[in-house]
Amino acid sequence: MNSRRAFSRSFAMAGMSLALPVLLTGCFTTLSLQEEPPLTVRTGEAPEVAFVMYSDDPAITQFASHKLETCLIQRNVFSFVPEAKVQAAVAASGAQPDAAFGMQPAMYASIAGKTDSEYVLHGVLRIVKALKFTGWRQDVYSMFYLHNAKGDYVDGWRSDTIGTFADPQSELDPYAMVTSVINHTCAKIAGANTFQ
Repeated sequence: MNSRRAFSRSFAMAGMSLALPVLLTGCFTTLSLQEEPPLTVRTGEAPEVAFVMYSDDPAITQFASHKLETCLIQRNVFSFVPEAKVQAAVAASGAQPDAAFGMQPAMYASIAGKTDSEYVLHGVLRIVKALKFTGWRQDVYSMFYLHNAKGDYVDGWRSDTIGTFADPQSELDPYAMVTSVINHTCAKIAGANTFQ
């Protein structure tokens, strides 16, 4: 009976030793920093969107919003309402762009109405710092929400660098980590079929 149990245990250990590298290989290939997505251009006229972006750091907000706008314009996913018009609409509607779980539908409808846009794209970025031997790792957590002109939820996309494998220099650079998140988000939005 003991030899049978020993055989079962050694068989299970052998199976684990074969399966573990396969599982880890999958993690390493899917949990790395993201490059810019392929340039696949949508046909037809791009819908107009009011883009509201928030992070705790204004420089990061500007960098991320410019990068995502450029990526989506190149792929003909959206045309964007000028930023000054969007900021005026946000201020006039009393919207709170820092709401991590999205704003109230009436806020999205108000912004869309004041900007004459078909959609409102709302993004929230959070920098999450973790101390390592090499310095402060600058992980990024993001959530993007798309609402139509009536304020109805259309789609949402989440991306983060938490748990990704990055070289020591990139993981200490918030702009490198934000770039990865924005590339991932752009690919998701460009590939979505939930809006026209």
